[in-house]
Amino acid sequence: MASTKGFLLCLGVLSLVGVAVWFGYLHIYTKGLERLPATMCGGTLERDTVIDILPPAESAHESSRQSDYGSHYTRYSCLINTSRSALSSTAEVRSITKEAWLRGYAENTTGVPVVRASAAGVEAVAPLRGHGSEAAVFVPCVPPGQMASASTTYAVVVQVTVDDDTRKSGMELRQDLTDFAYRLSQHTYDVAQCQEHREFPKALPRYAVQ
Repeated sequence: MASTKGFLLCLGVLSLVGVAVWFGYLHIYTKGLERLPATMCGGTLERDTVIDILPPAESAHESSRQSDYGSHYTRYSCLINTSRSALSSTAEVRSITKEAWLRGYAENTTGVPVVRASAAGVEAVAPLRGHGSEAAVFVPCVPPGQMASASTTYAVVVQVTVDDDTRKSGMELRQDLTDFAYRLSQHTYDVAQCQEHREFPKALPRYAVQ
C-alpha cells in the first residue's frame, strides 16, 4: 500500500512538472508574437493580424523607417521579423503610371496569374503563387511641389511580402496582405502630403475566388 501511494505521489509530481515545463515552453518559445505592440507600421497593422498570419515563434520584433529622397519623395518600410518567419512591407512615392506599374508587376510575375481589385482609382494585385505570398497596391498621388501631366504621373506604390512559413494560405492570406497594403498606402499618402484630397473607400473589393 505504501509503495502504491508513493508511486501515485511520484506520478502526480512528475505530471505537475511536465505541465509546468509545457507551459514554460509555450511561454518562452511560442509567445513572441504576443509580445509585439498592439499596433505597428504606423498604426496600419494590428498584432492580432500578425498572429493570424505568422506561426508561433520564440521571438518577434517590429522595425520601421521613413526616409525622404530627392526633393519631394517619401519612402516608408516596415518589417515584422520573427525567429521563424517575416512579414515585410515597403511604400514609396514614385513617378509612374498605373499602366507602367501593372506592366512591371506582370513582368516580375511572368507565367503566374494574378488577381486584381480596384475602387476609386486604387488598384490592388496579388499573384497566385504556389509558395510564399505577396500583394501590391497603387494609389495616384502628386507629391508637394510637383504637377501631374499627361506624360508625368505619380503614385504611392506598396509591396507586402511574407515568407513561406505562415498560418494562413491561399486567397485568405492574399486578402489579409492586400488589406494591410491598402492601409499602408493610406498612411503613406498622408505622410507624403499628396496634394489631392482623396476619399479612400473603407475597404477594397474582395478578390474573386479562383
